[in-house]
Amino acid sequence: MKNKIILASLIGVIALSTASITLAWYSNSNLLNIDDVIVEIKSERSLKISTSSDIESFDREDPSSLSKADFHDVPVYIPTSSMYKDNWMSVSSLNPTFYDSSNSLVSKDGVPFLRESNNGFLSQELYILAEDDDVYVTLDGLNTSLRANTLFNIAHAHSMKEQYPEKYANYTEEEIATRLDELVKAMRFSILVTDDDNNDYQYAVIDPNFNEEVVYLGGALDNSISGYYDCYSPNGSERLETIYGEVNNREKAVYDDEQDKDSVLIGEKSAFNARHEAGVKRFNLEKSLENGLEIAKEERLSLDDFKEGEKPTFYFPVYMGVPKRIVLSIYIEGWDLDSVNYTMGASFIADIAFRIWREM
Repeated sequence: MKNKIILASLIGVIALSTASITLAWYSNSNLLNIDDVIVEIKSERSLKISTSSDIESFDREDPSSLSKADFHDVPVYIPTSSMYKDNWMSVSSLNPTFYDSSNSLVSKDGVPFLRESNNGFLSQELYILAEDDDVYVTLDGLNTSLRANTLFNIAHAHSMKEQYPEKYANYTEEEIATRLDELVKAMRFSILVTDDDNNDYQYAVIDPNFNEEVVYLGGALDNSISGYYDCYSPNGSERLETIYGEVNNREKAVYDDEQDKDSVLIGEKSAFNARHEAGVKRFNLEKSLENGLEIAKEERLSLDDFKEGEKPTFYFPVYMGVPKRIVLSIYIEGWDLDSVNYTMGASFIADIAFRIWREM
């Protein structure tokens, strides 16, 4: 049996906000409680894991497990984004940087102010040690998942229905629970691999619930909670809808003519789905892309990229006797269209596993 490290039973609970907002980037409104973090090793050969590079830290009584106390505490869980990852990767940063697009402030040219996310996600330094061989380690796709904690969500849906009968008058408990389950569609985890000489520096974002839809890391938003897409005035008279996120060639943006009436909202209101305000030139995504505007697309892998028996898309070397540093992060991708307020109150369970792909 190949060595396997399994990060199991990471349970997160997103607490319900009583605010009646519908932001995709719901700042400071949902809490994450990590009930348990367990790292297990199942192997015939020796592969160990620790949160420290100290060799003695691998000689614990049970080197196959880590307790909650070994991991960083994440009291508040806030949607963030992997956008602009080239910024920190170009200088070989030892830790990933995530960014926040919930700020509605922009420059006079309509360029949003970029703000780093300093909290609201789990980012944990880990070390892997191989004692018998030089090996390549990869993700164990078969034993990795990020899934809804369905039983909790069912119970919580019942509680939500009782506490806020008017707010959820149009939904059954089953419908509420189903909506809570959808939180995991917007969740990601990432792995950053570093070494002292930067000879093996790589980063991967994994979407365990991958679908084929492109996730654009930019676009129009209603961050001001007005019910309309945000706008700005470049010259004091003309009003244009604001383009947020990782955007290049902004001068190539194409806007439709302003209308005399507000647009009609179709579907549920969110930061991604708002009305176009009368008198504001409307951002046309399709025509802008055709004209040369560039909006970054999320680069992410699926679990199919890690099938046993096939060469994995992402793997890294672990040299015998030398602790290998990685940084594991778990977060909500704020630009995923499933990152909306009705998922608040949800609970999820993450199982993340690593395995040896082959010896060197």
